[in-house]
Amino acid sequence: MNKLSFKSACLFFVLGFFGSAHAQDFSILKNSIRFWVGSGTDSGAVVVTFPGEGFSDSSFIWGVLFNDSISGGDMLQAIEMEDVNFDFKNLGGFLDSVNYNNHSGYNAVNNFWWNTFSLNNGNWEFNSGLTAFMHQEGVYGISYTDSDTSTWMPNRLPTLNPVPALNPQIISVADFDNNQWRWFGEGNSKAIMVIDFAPNLEGKSFAFGVQFDDTTTGLELLQKIAFEDSTFQFNASGFLNDIYFHSDSGIGGAPNYWGTWSATNYGNWISNMGISTVVKDGDFFACTYTDFNPALRPSYPQVIQAPQTGNTSIVETEKTGVQVYPNPFNSQFTIELEGSENASITIFTIEGKEMVNTQFAASTTISTSDWNAGIYIGRIESKSRVMIIRIIKE
Repeated sequence: MNKLSFKSACLFFVLGFFGSAHAQDFSILKNSIRFWVGSGTDSGAVVVTFPGEGFSDSSFIWGVLFNDSISGGDMLQAIEMEDVNFDFKNLGGFLDSVNYNNHSGYNAVNNFWWNTFSLNNGNWEFNSGLTAFMHQEGVYGISYTDSDTSTWMPNRLPTLNPVPALNPQIISVADFDNNQWRWFGEGNSKAIMVIDFAPNLEGKSFAFGVQFDDTTTGLELLQKIAFEDSTFQFNASGFLNDIYFHSDSGIGGAPNYWGTWSATNYGNWISNMGISTVVKDGDFFACTYTDFNPALRPSYPQVIQAPQTGNTSIVETEKTGVQVYPNPFNSQFTIELEGSENASITIFTIEGKEMVNTQFAASTTISTSDWNAGIYIGRIESKSRVMIIRIIKE
């Protein structure tokens, strides 16, 4: 039986087993599910909400596979068996505590309790607790809330807009070694950098394996990738402004902004303090382009291999239609575009400082007498194409 329902039976009418949830209830949430646990021919969902914490990402969803029917307790057990970031405790038949990533809830702490629900015709209804049974397309919800009935409904109910829980085993540092994926950089430590240009869309999240010595930062991971991959460019001035990679781009304020995340596996992402955050051996660091309503963590990525060429390579002019000479350069260099189209060029240091932002037609010569020696990244944009170049001052 539900702990709060038992404790406050005089205040709440406790509903028991509802039978099979309506298909439209499950369809509301099915597209949010990214992590399925269990096995069987029938499917349902579990929504876990920590509303008392005040986090924007305080509600999560898993899909559960089973045969015929399954209790709420067994659904939670199936999640615990396959998600190393999730655990719960059953005390005397009551749901006593739940932990997931940086979220936790323990019964009777600050008069908060775990409560259990079934989704019925779009509404969350109290059920009989861990023993409540779900059938095909049933949705089971748990919520950590206080027992103050004057503020309890509806903001303490499980949400119908949960964040997808992610499989922590989807990708790891070991995967890059086992699959012989190439690494960016060199060093005795390894981390995964994830760049997600659109967390709600497939194919917009990319994972880069990066090597470094001892510890590093999110900024240095970005620098190592940009140093070796001429199609990757970023702009940062204390915080992360813009990222460009091939045809994808995320420009600060147009319309979203970059959020940054830390993790030790692919499921336990926690928002961090930005690109100055320390990264250790085996860590994950992510940048997501999000509207912060709520801030969205990265989705599953595709792996990006380090370029086969050396770290002083530039774009192949025969393929891109751009000529850069001399390169390396001393006091100036010239850019020529194939044809006579108008274009703009923005040039950044490897740290993301903007050096040039100008328009030109077909060709331009840029003076660099006051530039420091080193590598610079350029983004050339015309009506028909976007090109990323790497140039070197001796």
